[in-house]
Amino acid sequence: IAKLVTSDTPVLEGAPPAEDSVHTAGRRLFANGKSDRQGAPRQKPSVAVTKIKGKGKVSTRQTS
Repeated sequence: IAKLVTSDTPVLEGAPPAEDSVHTAGRRLFANGKSDRQGAPRQKPSVAVTKIKGKGKVSTRQTS
């Protein structure tokens, strides 16, 4: 409890930002009302790839 009161430990941790976000980490909120962006790291891009065949060429696209 002492770490919460002295704001050494966050009271609330936000979700990690999306893969295309400008932020590299999620937001943390402390008991003293301050916040930072040193929470959960940004989500990594999906590695799922779909191959689409069409008229003589093969292309790939990212899927969610």
